[in-house]
Amino acid sequence: MSIKSATYPNCPVFHTIDKSWRDDNGVTFTFAPEHESDGRIYVDGLVPYIRATAPAFLSQFTEEARNCHKNSHWDPKLNRYSQLTNWAYGITYTSMTNSISQMSQLHPV
Repeated sequence: MSIKSATYPNCPVFHTIDKSWRDDNGVTFTFAPEHESDGRIYVDGLVPYIRATAPAFLSQFTEEARNCHKNSHWDPKLNRYSQLTNWAYGITYTSMTNSISQMSQLHPV
């Protein structure tokens, strides 16, 4: 699987994706510094990204990882994922975290 960079469309985000040495469960993602932003977004949202683009690969993840992202959604337009906490109200962890962070800056304890 090749994930293209948003900054450099002819280049893949990851230089290599390898199994970690002496670790049965670890994976090492290597990317060039100019792809760091894209790389971190894709690593953080890998389960929702794969569910949206190549669901057959989900079996390669642990049940715990799949459950952790069961409410996650990959947004191809924004190239990121969000975890919906309440579909009816559209509240996301991301927006809640930003709001809490902004409130704590305005009203320090």
